[in-house]
Order: sequence, then structure tokens, then C-alpha cells
Amino acid sequence: MPGSISVACGFDQGSYTVTLSSTDPGATFSPKTFLVNFGRVVGNGVFAVTFSTVGVQSVSTTITSNMGSPPLRGHFVSPANEFNVVSR
Repeated sequence: MPGSISVACGFDQGSYTVTLSSTDPGATFSPKTFLVNFGRVVGNGVFAVTFSTVGVQSVSTTITSNMGSPPLRGHFVSPANEFNVVSR
């Protein structure tokens, strides 16, 4: 599944790493992490996720503060956050 990230609300306070994860333990992301510097995603923010487990799977993020930036709460928001993965 293709996707992209954008940021808002608080990311302008410093540098952060956003790491993607899934309820599917075998899911792979390309890329898995994004750097956000003072409100801007470094690069185009585009990612792809490949699920490996059949069933309803979701995507989430973890936000880590870099270089002494203030902690930031946030979460993954998407029109489609859950995906029904079926076998081919």
C-alpha cells in the first residue's frame, strides 16, 4: 500500500524522528523512518507498506525527539488507518 506523511501542530519546535509500525509483525515499510526538522518532513514523505499477515491490520507512528527538542505527542491520522489484508 502506498502512503505519505505530513506533519502539523508542534513539530515546529525542533527535530523529530517519526517511525512507522503496524499491527502486522511481518509488515515492511520503505522507508520506515522520517526526519522532521522544524515543521518540515525531510524528503517527500512518501512510503510503502507491505503487509504479510491476513486480517485487519493498522499503521501507527512513534515520535522521538532529537537533539534536545521538546517531547511531542502525536499520532497517525489517516482516512484509511485499517486495512483488510487478504490472501491472493
